[in-house]
Amino acid sequence: MSLTSHQEDCFQSFSNLQLNSAEGIPHMDLLNVKLVCSTLTPHTSVLEWGCGYSTTFFSRYVKKWVCIEHVPEWGQIITEKLKNSTFRDKVSVNVIECNNPNFDNTFPAIFFHDGDYQEFRDYIEFGKSLNEKFDVIIDDGRARVHVALSVLRNKLLKKSGVVILHDWEREHYKPVLDNGFTLVKEDTISGRHLAILKPTKY
Repeated sequence: MSLTSHQEDCFQSFSNLQLNSAEGIPHMDLLNVKLVCSTLTPHTSVLEWGCGYSTTFFSRYVKKWVCIEHVPEWGQIITEKLKNSTFRDKVSVNVIECNNPNFDNTFPAIFFHDGDYQEFRDYIEFGKSLNEKFDVIIDDGRARVHVALSVLRNKLLKKSGVVILHDWEREHYKPVLDNGFTLVKEDTISGRHLAILKPTKY
């Protein structure tokens, strides 16, 4: 996979941080990160479901980063981590809580059920309220299949835009391929898989 110098900088920066066992880096395998970096340019706009260290790391390599988080405490932690960064103005953190206050957000429960439409309706549909289209959408939070379908329904991608879906090894995410998406690239070598998808039509 060939990378531009900008994308190579993204990848090498992560590699160096991982080599030095740095804290606060994305919970992704090396090849996952290379695939993500391959989608980023200084002009890229990103919408992310599931704020985290991916937010604080990758956002420095793009023009704009909007993330949607369902846990208020975690959203505040990410906001605090960004507070003194030179790229803070590129990032907005939006906390949209679960519609079901009894949702089990613990491990391993979320491996098998990461939420349905009724449980996360407001979170899933928040992208529509932005009235904007994005170059890259990262689907790495709750209700991932429903989020992916909302990307199509609400027309959130720019022409040639892509969706990145993390933990692609989970079989219950694969139905997106029968519902308007096609596979562009995937990492099935790492412990946690990752897929880059595009709509069958924009």
